[in-house]
Amino acid sequence: MLLEEYDFSTGVRGKYYQKYQNNNLPQLQGIQFLTDQQNQRTGVFIDLQPHQTLWETVINQYPELENIQFLTDSQG
Repeated sequence: MLLEEYDFSTGVRGKYYQKYQNNNLPQLQGIQFLTDQQNQRTGVFIDLQPHQTLWETVINQYPELENIQFLTDSQG
């Protein structure tokens, strides 16, 4: 049951559905997803300088990650 203060009268049903189904999400600076032939996300490149907090959150939630590979640039 919805409360009276919830007003969906001006909402558009499915406004973002197709966008998310096709992985057409906004680009995030320093994050690049890898996809397979079916366009399914299979990996991610994360620039750790601007996203250190995100990386620490992932490591804390999934400490048993065994398939992580580290790639570095010429600056380490």
